[in-house]
Amino acid sequence: MRLNLQQQNLLVAFIDGLPFTLVNQSNQRADGIEGQLLSTLAEYFNFSTTFVDCMGDFGDLKSDGNWTGLIGKIFNKEADLGFGGIAISYEELRDVQFFHYHFIDQFGFVTKNITNPIDPGILLKPYDRSVWIYLLFSLFIVYLLSQLQSHFLSLKLSSSSIFWLKICALFHQSYIGWSKLSLTYKICFTIWMFAMMVLSNLYGGNLCSILATPSPHPFETIEKLAQACRSGFIIPLGLNTPFYDNLIISEYLQIVSSKEEAIQMILQSKSLEFHGSQQQYAFIYSRERLRLARSFYGHNLLYVPPRTKSTFFSMIMAMPVRTDFPYRKPFDRIISQIFDCGLIEQWENLEIFMTRTQHNGNHNYNYNDIMENTDEIVNRLTLFQFKSLFILYLICLLLATFLFIIEIWIHSQWFIINIINQTFNKRHTLVSN
Repeated sequence: MRLNLQQQNLLVAFIDGLPFTLVNQSNQRADGIEGQLLSTLAEYFNFSTTFVDCMGDFGDLKSDGNWTGLIGKIFNKEADLGFGGIAISYEELRDVQFFHYHFIDQFGFVTKNITNPIDPGILLKPYDRSVWIYLLFSLFIVYLLSQLQSHFLSLKLSSSSIFWLKICALFHQSYIGWSKLSLTYKICFTIWMFAMMVLSNLYGGNLCSILATPSPHPFETIEKLAQACRSGFIIPLGLNTPFYDNLIISEYLQIVSSKEEAIQMILQSKSLEFHGSQQQYAFIYSRERLRLARSFYGHNLLYVPPRTKSTFFSMIMAMPVRTDFPYRKPFDRIISQIFDCGLIEQWENLEIFMTRTQHNGNHNYNYNDIMENTDEIVNRLTLFQFKSLFILYLICLLLATFLFIIEIWIHSQWFIINIINQTFNKRHTLVSN
């Protein structure tokens, strides 16, 4: 039988911080992942809530065994439960109770994003240097054979030459005079055409794979970040909490007052340069909060590495509750079901999506921000990645247009000369008669 609390009022201590919590005390409404969770519980068990703002103080353990902040209110029974992206620690679990966990966050880091300039040499990367050398060598041999053909047969280099046949096959162009070729030419041309078909298809597939692969960031792993901290190139930033005590880079840590201050320090630093004198910053914090900050400030400004490479440790998120709370078991059962059915993950993605769209003022959101549970491996191709290929295509298109104009001009000249010659011959015949 479902538990019905008959609109019993529960005191809820909170700390604002998206994507987990955002409370509007004027209308007693809570948004965010845990706000949605609390609203679902309130609707299911039929209770009301009164929010108590803890002003960003999660709580510290005093020497006399008492707690301050949000945990202190739960510990002293000044609130029934609390929420705000709270990670379970040993000291907290010893003095207060927690509902069933509903989220697993990671302690990661964020740095300034880097935009690599387009390398024109990317067009040569699909094949090894030896492949390009052999291809040019084969074209050179064919060109020599074509010259020998024109010399011994007293023919000019034309569309019937071996070299021109190879060029047409290389660029997948049709050859009009196929039926007029000799059997030797047809066999040679067929073999070359098949080889070029395989070569070009492999080239296109490899080039698209290279373009789709995201360029590596210089600080995409904890090991690279630690090396940069030891060399003094990166200054790690953190808050004044025990979470930073046992990190491998804790000795280099610079304490800041808030997440916003750390993000601004990162954004105001110059662009990343390996040999620059400007020091860079990395902020170590909850990965989900960093993801939200990246969505707000821009995917092109902040870089959050994939969780598999940048996680210092995992954090189990749960809502603290006073030790004598009588309805803990029914609450645990529903929270567990909500977690197992994937609603928490859906609410998380919704918060990221809403933050980005509200900040941009339109719906030009980045698909990767919504599907980031795939460890950010899959990326959609952008025009920036196709820039080199597009420029090459544009140059070839302009060259083709120029050659087309020249061809029209040559044919028009030939046509005019032909008309003049025919008219002159007719007049000369009439005069002779």
